[in-house]
Amino acid sequence: MKQYSWQGLAEIPTLRGKMKRTMAQFTPKSWTKFEWDMTKSFKSYCTVLFILTMFLICELNAFYLKTLLWIPPAHSINVIRIFVYFMFGIPGVREAYQYFHDVNCKRIGPQAWLLIGSIATEVLIVCKFGIGEFPNAAPKEVVYFWAVFLSLLTAFPIYQFYLLPKLQDKSKGKLKAQ
Repeated sequence: MKQYSWQGLAEIPTLRGKMKRTMAQFTPKSWTKFEWDMTKSFKSYCTVLFILTMFLICELNAFYLKTLLWIPPAHSINVIRIFVYFMFGIPGVREAYQYFHDVNCKRIGPQAWLLIGSIATEVLIVCKFGIGEFPNAAPKEVVYFWAVFLSLLTAFPIYQFYLLPKLQDKSKGKLKAQ
């Protein structure tokens, strides 16, 4: 049987020890290690890209909504919105990680769906109220940057998950033949 040392806070001699004990009361019993391994498989690569895309869309929506709905930057609704997304995001990302990395998990969790649905709703609001608001086209430099960035984002998985394994197989075959 495991022995436990039930020591009261008053019995801890140092202030640092008391602070450490107090803070430990608000932490979980154990921590889960997350290993996204973005470059290990195509599925992991797409998972991380999807989550990053959702984060970026959520951040971009904040600026569009402030502009389109004429909400002042200092308004409390902006802070509340960010806080709500932070609170949705913690369990939502955990559920997405579980779904994409655990073979026994068959469905994505409700918090992740709630997060995706909220972001999608904001995108629809931005699309509805943004018609005709931004008549100027993006500068060519911005278009070129995004074209190069998306090309690299597409070229990397082709190289990493298709070409590189084939090249490694060929080099292994040559070594075995010698």
